Amino acid sequence: ILTIGTIGDIVELKGENRVFVKRGLRSIMNSDRAGIEALVQSSGLAGKNISAGNVSFTLVPRINAVGRLGLSEKSVKLLLTEDFEEAEEISVQLCDDNAERQQIEKDILDKIDLRIQQDPSLVLDKVIVIDGKDWHQGVIGIVASRIKETYGKPAIVISRNGIEAKASGRSVEGFPLSEAVFYCSD
Repeated sequence: ILTIGTIGDIVELKGENRVFVKRGLRSIMNSDRAGIEALVQSSGLAGKNISAGNVSFTLVPRINAVGRLGLSEKSVKLLLTEDFEEAEEISVQLCDDNAERQQIEKDILDKIDLRIQQDPSLVLDKVIVIDGKDWHQGVIGIVASRIKETYGKPAIVISRNGIEAKASGRSVEGFPLSEAVFYCSD
């Protein structure tokens, strides 16, 4: 669990973190924890040499997806259970939830792409700000990250729900997004 958390938090793999991850990767391949073993199997990594990349792009998204969808207790149950059958069942649910999260993300990105095609001026400002009605708040941060990567600019994605709106932003190196937002607070 320490290895998965270290990799998932994108911690530099130096010093003790490197040792934790190196030893932990071996433990993941030969885990006696029902939840980790089930997750490795259901994600298609069983029998493979597991790397930090595998953990980062295969295991971590499945654990995080349920949190983004508001179902964090599933990941906790998976990591705590000692019952392999229960772990298999939860692991399959995590894989399904991750696929759902990916689809929600894709749907929002498709809507944004269509809006940008219809109005290319949306990406001409120094910061891209785009909003939509009832976009899932758990994935707008990932969407902002994708927009930032695509256009090489800071991006803020806003989800409107009635009179309330919530946003998530991602920035590029050297541009503190929070300072920019505070600067125009009025």
